Amino acid sequence: MSDTVFRAKVERRDGQEELPKGKIPAETPREDRVEVPYLDYEQAKGKPFAVEYFGLSNTWDDPDGGFSQEVALVEEYFENKIKSGGMANSQSAVKKELKEIEKLANLEKDERTVVRLGTISAYLKFLMECDKIKYNLRRYAST
Repeated sequence: MSDTVFRAKVERRDGQEELPKGKIPAETPREDRVEVPYLDYEQAKGKPFAVEYFGLSNTWDDPDGGFSQEVALVEEYFENKIKSGGMANSQSAVKKELKEIEKLANLEKDERTVVRLGTISAYLKFLMECDKIKYNLRRYAST
């Protein structure tokens, strides 16, 4: 057998050990990489998820010209859907669902935010009314 060394410890002149390429030091915080669950997003970030998704500014809840009703409707729809078990409690699941709704409503990313948010909130309001009808039908229908 030969005395071949495959790895060698590389030391710097100042006495610190050099990390191999691609390794992250253990003391770097990793909390920014963890995705906050959707239901905890507003508490963690201080604003609803829809505000960030639609790129609304800090005046989204302005009583004179904000989008507080539309944002509240979007948040209510997804909260109900998650609590009923219809979807996962993650931001990525909500993003995927919003993209599908935008595709159904024939909305494009470059459209104005007012149009996108208004159309999506109207569609979600329609879906919530349909869910109420289905719930009442199951509850009160006699077969």
